[in-house]
Amino acid sequence: MKKFALIFSAAYLVITLVLIGIMTALNVNHSSGLAFASLFVAASVPARFFYKEHARQATPSEVRRFSWFAVIGVWAASVIMVVPYMAFVLTPIEIKELGEAIGSRLIISVIVLSWMILTWIYYFTIRWAFSWFIKLYEKNASPA
Repeated sequence: MKKFALIFSAAYLVITLVLIGIMTALNVNHSSGLAFASLFVAASVPARFFYKEHARQATPSEVRRFSWFAVIGVWAASVIMVVPYMAFVLTPIEIKELGEAIGSRLIISVIVLSWMILTWIYYFTIRWAFSWFIKLYEKNASPA
């Protein structure tokens, strides 16, 4: 399932960057909806590869493993996008101020809690979308 999670991660990164580019070009503010749109669309890519390779539904165990690996991929892709942004867009003073702001226990607690909640939301979104797309591909491949 790691192979499919890598496919998902690459698709997620590309789709997110393309959507950010389009929204920036159109001067539209991006929101958390962008992340969920990217998750959903990106899940279709490994689902298609999985169905082509196995011609069956993924087992619950396979879906769980894929989903956790994919969540790790989402966080890795996020780091890949945020680090260059911070390096090229933020000034050193802004980076220092950001580091100081994050230093308080309350902010760290809020960040950790938010990260945990988002991780679970991402997990269930990816899990549902991956399974749904495999079912869709199976339905479309079956003779009527």
